[in-house]
Amino acid sequence: MKSKLAVLVGALLLAGSAYAQTNQVLSVNAVGYVKVDLIATNKIHMLRNDFVGLDSPAVISNVLASLPVGTQVILWDKGAQAYRPAFNKTVIGFGANGTNPLPRGQGFIVRTPSSATNVATIPLYILGEVPDSVTASTTTTYVVNGINLEGYPYPVSTKWTNTALSAALPVGSQVVIWNPLSQSYAAAINKTVIGWGPSGNALSLNPGQGYFVRTSTNVVVNQVKPYTWP
Repeated sequence: MKSKLAVLVGALLLAGSAYAQTNQVLSVNAVGYVKVDLIATNKIHMLRNDFVGLDSPAVISNVLASLPVGTQVILWDKGAQAYRPAFNKTVIGFGANGTNPLPRGQGFIVRTPSSATNVATIPLYILGEVPDSVTASTTTTYVVNGINLEGYPYPVSTKWTNTALSAALPVGSQVVIWNPLSQSYAAAINKTVIGWGPSGNALSLNPGQGYFVRTSTNVVVNQVKPYTWP
């Protein structure tokens, strides 16, 4: 899975998450997108929404409107500790299920259509307003005792060990990454008394990427916005 971030301000294009993090631009209400190339034909992808809704809420029917008929969206219910029934896109869209929110920083699953296609990848553009100092100078993340489908709440690449969540999780917690190429989970990364170890230290989270966290206690953290502008 390849993903990239672009921030659009008028006619100005700032491409690349590192640029967005390190450069200050005197403007407001930046509109951005993350492009994710989904592998076609019945492949699972673990994603997240990185943005604030524009003129309407960030819900399935808005965020994933471009996906083809036959696509499935699957949400994780952390309270029930179970997947919700899959939402299928038909020729008339996602229907009433399309009103389900895709909160910024929460993971979700997309399965590409099972019918054969004439393309290898399906581009998905997740777009919206870039979280700024007014809308989200910090973002609160809640994880529960058990399994949680999460996502970093800002549209940048970041090391897992630089996140507030990785620091707050207790010893014995796990982070688990899905590999869309192999269609399998990578080996769980465990937190020990000395931290997340080499695998955790090497783990980077990309824009638009979701991941599972397993922990033995409820945890609440406030993630600080990692860039100066907007």
